[in-house]
Amino acid sequence: MAAINFSKKNREIDHDIELVEAIYTELLHVIDSEAVFKLSEEAILQEVEDFIHQYCATHAIHISSEKKKSITVDIKNDLLGFGPIDHLLADETVTEIMVNNHHNIYVERRGRLEPVSLRFRNERHLLNIARRIAHQVHRRIDVASPMVDARLPDGSRVNIVLSPIAVDGVALTIRKFFKNPLKIEELVEKNSISANIAKFLKICAVSRVNIIVTGGTGTGKTTLLNVISGMIPEDERVITIEDSAELQLSIPNLIRLEARLSNTEDKGEITIHDLLKNCLRMRPDRIIVGEVRGAESFEMLKALNTGHDGSMSTVHSNGAEECLLRLENMVSTYNAGISSATIRSQIASAIDLIVYVKRFRDGTRRVSEILDVVDQKEGNIVTNMLFRFEPKGLDSNQFIVGDYVASTVSPSFYDKILMAHHIDEMKECFGLK
Repeated sequence: MAAINFSKKNREIDHDIELVEAIYTELLHVIDSEAVFKLSEEAILQEVEDFIHQYCATHAIHISSEKKKSITVDIKNDLLGFGPIDHLLADETVTEIMVNNHHNIYVERRGRLEPVSLRFRNERHLLNIARRIAHQVHRRIDVASPMVDARLPDGSRVNIVLSPIAVDGVALTIRKFFKNPLKIEELVEKNSISANIAKFLKICAVSRVNIIVTGGTGTGKTTLLNVISGMIPEDERVITIEDSAELQLSIPNLIRLEARLSNTEDKGEITIHDLLKNCLRMRPDRIIVGEVRGAESFEMLKALNTGHDGSMSTVHSNGAEECLLRLENMVSTYNAGISSATIRSQIASAIDLIVYVKRFRDGTRRVSEILDVVDQKEGNIVTNMLFRFEPKGLDSNQFIVGDYVASTVSPSFYDKILMAHHIDEMKECFGLK
């Protein structure tokens, strides 16, 4: 064998988990890692299978061929992948993987959390996988740097917290990235929005309406932002700015910018704020900011007020109206010399529409409110609720059902829709004549 050399070690193994751990530990002592990683997956599987066969023969361990195959896959996953959670990453029904510690794992499927029977062999096994993940994304994780938040090569978001910061052991959370982004028609099928709202959002995207998507953690803000951004006409120049590149746009004239953390010497950080200021020199038609949460808030408002209509972003909040307060607080925190009246004036003139997405107790995610930011009057922002979801009860599967109630007043950005020649379609969305 080119990649693995054998060694002998006398010990008895009684339990499956202990057997896999023993084989894997010995394999690590004899493996030529550089040679292994040059092999194909099939070749690695064969090498591992040969090693297991030799190990069992050396230690007089008798296991079935089926068990050998299972151990081979487990060890291959340990060597190249994420161990026991590898197949969860391949499972398209799983949207998030939550490893609370080595023996307590949950996933989110179809909006609902559920435990899984998978386990890491022990804390060391989980820690080794966590370190490999950090290494993949060129990040350090150790006692001095016990937390990592990064994007995996496939686009999934990963967060790692080591013990003793994570009191019960290493905590690993992966929010999965899907290669085929959702279309707005799929959101209608999933009852995340109504057909009327889907049509309205299409009109807003084409008509260069400035949109903020807001909601709590895990409510689907980025998913919805991606869907709306995907309806931007292909003849426009778009620049996206994100902490971790998650948006999946197919626009030809597209530039994707991603923030960068500082290195181990605390140098080289590039923030969303830095990228936003720079992108204004890159001649964008529209700017899509993955999330606004700090000093970049004022730069975004200035960009929206200086000829970048149709720009979009997300903001964390618990409601459409609360989103306005969050923005005001962010701007005032980083710009102490600006009065509240000035900030509200900037917000009112910059933002046209706020779309609030909510995760309901049945696990479903829905657009819950769509708010029209009308104007500023006497120091306050005037708004109009265009659509609101009103729950009516539960269906036979215990999912929440309800209706969307629409406003009878035309949106304040009527002129933008008029210029895009979509007035008749917009009126149909609200049942107006």
